[in-house]
Amino acid sequence: MAWTLTCGAVAVTLPWSPRDIVDNNDSNLVIFDQDSDEPVYIVPSLNGRQLTITGGLRDSTNTLTETNYLAKLRSMKGKEIDLDSTDGQYDGYWLCKNVTFRRIAEGALRYQYVIILMKGALVEEL
Repeated sequence: MAWTLTCGAVAVTLPWSPRDIVDNNDSNLVIFDQDSDEPVYIVPSLNGRQLTITGGLRDSTNTLTETNYLAKLRSMKGKEIDLDSTDGQYDGYWLCKNVTFRRIAEGALRYQYVIILMKGALVEEL
């Protein structure tokens, strides 16, 4: 089973599983300095859970890569997507915060991608 990202009628199945997955659930931290040695930390809430997916794409022609992967993934930025992961651990609805591509200049046509997804209680598209 591969990783699939779906946004409305647009679906992208990544040709290979991601190389790296970072699952981050940072806290919203407020720091109050004191006259003593140690500050006081207050954690009013958690920030949204962030999933950073990194991997590679390659193809024999730039047209195929652009049409099947790059353009479709770019169109998902700022929208709610349905993620289907290999083991089901990350399945569900996420906000596609950012998609970045880096073209590898040497050898066969290759791209590295970084996809940043955010999990929250509600995604409101305006």
